[in-house]
Amino acid sequence: MAGIIDPDAAVGLGAVQSGLLISVIIPAFDNPDGLRTCLDALTRQSVATREFEAIVVDDGSSPPLANVVQDFTDRLQITYIRVSNGGPATARNHGAAAAKGCYLAFTDHDCAPAPEWVSALRDAFFAKPDRMLGGPKQNGLPDNLYASAHQIASNYAEQWFQSAPAGYFTTNNLAVPRKTFLEMGGFNESFRFAQEDREFGARWAERGLLRAWTPGAVVVHRHSLTLFSFLRQQFRYGSGAVAFRTARGRAQARRRIRFEGLRFHLGLVGAPFMHHQRQSLKLAAMLASAQVMYLAGVLAASMNLDAK
Repeated sequence: MAGIIDPDAAVGLGAVQSGLLISVIIPAFDNPDGLRTCLDALTRQSVATREFEAIVVDDGSSPPLANVVQDFTDRLQITYIRVSNGGPATARNHGAAAAKGCYLAFTDHDCAPAPEWVSALRDAFFAKPDRMLGGPKQNGLPDNLYASAHQIASNYAEQWFQSAPAGYFTTNNLAVPRKTFLEMGGFNESFRFAQEDREFGARWAERGLLRAWTPGAVVVHRHSLTLFSFLRQQFRYGSGAVAFRTARGRAQARRRIRFEGLRFHLGLVGAPFMHHQRQSLKLAAMLASAQVMYLAGVLAASMNLDAK
């Protein structure tokens, strides 16, 4: 089910004005350097900082990230919230509850929004105030083979599902009207690692609500990965896919849900060649390995369901 959103969960570190247009919500777990880069990028937006606020939700980091946030209180309207570790979906819901803006813009602690990010979202909401917005994600670590493979897979899946009724945008670059988000109960907090964006997109579509791609709203994703963390991530994505389908089954939408066919998986492995990526052969091999781990995650989660 969707998360319980508590409006009293926040303690402000900066003076937050009322009447703001956009609240930028950043779930953060450890990674102080990544968070600092993200917040620094927000200080460089092309719009005045009075037009938006930043809300950092510390998801049980050790040590806490308050000192990182404190360094930006003179440059951003910023709020720091610390919660017990519950995963990014829960953290985002806490941020949404504390937000003052009419619109919520979600990104992550390992992302750096481009200078035109906030202004692109603002202009898109002026034109289409009731839409879910998403924008491009660029790999900020092109020399990291695993980060490159991850970003190719993420972009490919997002684009693949845009033609489906229940398409979605990934939560590292997603914006929605706050009122609608709260009415829907926010993100489903049972998804602790992944697929909460896809599940939210499915519920969004069931309400007859629309999405809009926003090309100018770019974030640079700096997700450093090793071979082990990349393969573990893909395993978790497979497990999350089973959880997604189980949740949608409970919502009486099973007829809409199916696992992706061979065309999806072959297309993913071939994606580096289509986009003329450097090290295309190595990237294709990593993406093939990712599919094996994804399938392993699906099988493991399915077996756990059968055992219950």
